[in-house]
Amino acid sequence: MGEFLKFVPKKFISPLAKTLIISGLILPAGLTDENMPLQATSVHAETTDPLEQIPFNWQRNEVLFGPNAGFEKATNGQSLSVYVTPGLAIDLKATIAPWNKLAGWDLFIPSDDVSGADISFVPNNTTRVQPAPDFKASYSGCKININPKDYKLTMEAQHEIGHCLGLVDFVTTGTDTKNYVNPQKCDDPSKLYLGVMSYCSWEDSRFWFGAHDRKLLELCGYSR
Repeated sequence: MGEFLKFVPKKFISPLAKTLIISGLILPAGLTDENMPLQATSVHAETTDPLEQIPFNWQRNEVLFGPNAGFEKATNGQSLSVYVTPGLAIDLKATIAPWNKLAGWDLFIPSDDVSGADISFVPNNTTRVQPAPDFKASYSGCKININPKDYKLTMEAQHEIGHCLGLVDFVTTGTDTKNYVNPQKCDDPSKLYLGVMSYCSWEDSRFWFGAHDRKLLELCGYSR
C-alpha cells in the first residue's frame, strides 16, 4: 500500500498529522527545523486499512451521547428511513451507502415521506442535530438542521447522520466544547480515533468508514 501522507505544509502540523505521528503511521522528520516538512513512512503492505494498526480503546459509554442514545429499532435490525428536503444539495445515496456497507446491511434507507421518516434533513442557517426526545434517551426521530452553504455538504451529512445513531463528536485538544454532549478527544495518545465522527480526520475523508468506524458500529450494536 502506498504512502498516506507525503508531507505537511511548512510551519503547520494539522490535527490529522499529529494523530498519525502519535500512532506511528508517519515519522516526523526535521521537527527541530520548521522549514522542513514532515515525511511519511509507507503503510505496511499486508494491511488494506492503516487504521487496523491503531488500537481502538473506546467503551460504549464514551462514544454515545448517553447509555440509551440512538435508535433502538436499528439495533433490533429495522432500517432507519431518511428524508432530504427537496432543493438541498445532499447526495443521499452517497451519504448512506458507506454507512450501510460498514454495517453490513441497510441501516439507512431513503424515504420520500417527511412525516414518516425516522431522520430528516432540513435547511437551516445553523447546522445542528435534534434527536427526539433528547440526546441521551432512546430516539423516536432525529431532525438534522443543515446549512445549505456548508462546505462539502454530503460529507457534512455523513457526519451529522452519525449523531442520529447517538454517536458523539471526537474533538481536537483545545476545542471549545461548551455546547457539546459528552465530547471525546480524537488526539489523546492513549485513545486515538480517526473516522467520520473525528475532527482529527475531517480534512481527509480517506480515513472515514475504516476500521475505527466499523468498531464504533459494532460497539453500539448497529453491525451485522
